[in-house]
Formats: sequence, structure tokens, C-alpha cells
Amino acid sequence: MDIYQLRTFVAVARERSITRASEVLHLSQPAVSARIKALEDALGLTLFERTPRGMTLTHEGERLLVKAEEDSVARALETQKLETLRIEELNQKLSDLQVVASTNQQIFETLQKKIKEADLSALIRSNNIRLVDKALLPGAPIRPIVMNSILLALIV
Repeated sequence: MDIYQLRTFVAVARERSITRASEVLHLSQPAVSARIKALEDALGLTLFERTPRGMTLTHEGERLLVKAEEDSVARALETQKLETLRIEELNQKLSDLQVVASTNQQIFETLQKKIKEADLSALIRSNNIRLVDKALLPGAPIRPIVMNSILLALIV
């Protein structure tokens, strides 16, 4: 017995018709019939009585339907719990990323301010900066890629 056979069984039981169940499941009628037969064979039970007016559940079929619906509800609740946990986990990760992004933005703005305030020519003359990118000259835009060497120079 697999999940597809069980879903097919539930659809046929609810619709009381292989034709309507096949429409609901978007399967051909022979595919639905084959799944029901395979399920009955696997369980060794007759689940439906076939009549000219449609399909009716046998006693064993009614018991299986109750069990399938209980399992379906339990599975739905478990899925909901897992989705809730995943959402909470994703929200926590998003919050962590926002903190990191905010911290990085604050560090970048602080460094940018210090670089603007720093007298780069004095640092160059004192030999505290060994490598100065020409883009760091006063008035030039700050490039984050070189921030580490400037940070080291301002700390020294």
C-alpha cells in the first residue's frame, strides 16, 4: 500500500464513483481502477461494492476510510507544525542577517567618517600606510574593498 493508492481510495470513497474520483485526481479511470485493485490485493480485502449506481464502501472499506482520514489529519497537523518551525527558523535567520547587515553598515559608516577626517598625507609620511589606493585621496569615493588596510592604518 502506498500513499497514492490511499489517496485514490479516499477520493473514490468520497465521490462514490471512479469516474468522478478520476476527475478529482486528474487521472484516467483505468489508473484509478488499477490503484483500487492493487490496494485491495495488497490488503487482501474488498473495500468497495461495485453497483450500477456507483461504489459503496464495505465494512472493511469504512474502517480503512476512518483510519485514512485520521492519518490524513495527523499528517496535516504534523506538516503544519513543521512549516511553523521552518518559518520561525527562517525568521530567526532573517533577524540575524539584519543584525549583521546593520552592524556592517555601522562599521562601514564609521570607517568612512574616520577616513574623511583622517589626514592621509600625514599617515603616508609617517609610513603607517604602506599601500594607498589612489581612490582614497581626499574627495575620492571610498571603496569598501580597501577598508581593511585603512582600518589597520588608522588603528596603528
